[in-house]
Amino acid sequence: MALLVLLVHYLFPGFKVITSIALLSSLMTLVILEKRKGLVLAVQDFSEHVTIQLPGMRGELLLFLSAGLLGSGLSALIEGLSITLPITELTGISAVAVLGCMLLASRLGVHPVISIAVVGGWFLSLDPDHTLLATMFLFSWGIGVCINPFSGINLIMLGRYQTLGKDIVRWNTVYALKLYAVASVILISQGYWLGL
Repeated sequence: MALLVLLVHYLFPGFKVITSIALLSSLMTLVILEKRKGLVLAVQDFSEHVTIQLPGMRGELLLFLSAGLLGSGLSALIEGLSITLPITELTGISAVAVLGCMLLASRLGVHPVISIAVVGGWFLSLDPDHTLLATMFLFSWGIGVCINPFSGINLIMLGRYQTLGKDIVRWNTVYALKLYAVASVILISQGYWLGL
């Protein structure tokens, strides 16, 4: 999938990447279904998924969109109040510190989308290296959703396996601490490699 997106972006640089991802993922799903089940069943299954199963996920979608809206509102509030970051540039070390704060916020229940929107708005004024910023956001999302008690993934696990939320978050916190250590090494190495 990633190679297809890169190929489309290379062949058609004016075509938006997000549009490529949406179209190619749907096309790839249809092609795989057609190979497994034949054209008629593939179209039926795909149509059922779009018309029945996707609307059943409206709660998760609403949660995700609400988190994005709240994050955008907080970013606008922070910008309006002229609240600034205590750091002046994004380096490997500062990325590790900010990632730690974002993960702590996730552990306390702030959705990673909100943290990313707020921190992203803050960092725009610093003109950060986009690769390092994207890596930090990727780690924030990947690690943050597993330790956030209100993330969609954890809520699905709660409903499906009838476990206690505090147990899932507690188990995932050990995992998150290990991943944070790995992420720290990667961010510091990346910052060094980028000359930051």
